[in-house]
Amino acid sequence: MKLLKFVTLMMLLLPAVTSAGTWVNHPLTKYELNEEYGHLKIYTPSYDYIVLDCMSFSNELRIYSQGSIERRARVSIYECEEIQERIKESIDRNEACLKIDIDENQFEFQDSKCEKK
Repeated sequence: MKLLKFVTLMMLLLPAVTSAGTWVNHPLTKYELNEEYGHLKIYTPSYDYIVLDCMSFSNELRIYSQGSIERRARVSIYECEEIQERIKESIDRNEACLKIDIDENQFEFQDSKCEKK
């Protein structure tokens, strides 16, 4: 199982406090690429949508819920475009999962189906 992990420097607006090491799986279902702005808009049943932005001053992953940003994380400029390509390929194969550790402020992209708990 290949994992591409990008660790966040900071996340804002944590909605809940839970026990340490709480990973939550979010299946990724489809995407839209805005090549002009370098944004990959990703859809999951868990949130309104997720944006992986590889062209702005600050490369980042933004998670939108109820019309506003719920979480955000910086992404390495060196990994961002590779992550975009892997996400697109995995969604096209119907095998993409975003794992979020809500306690440790980390994200992992998994290019296989989400494990059911």
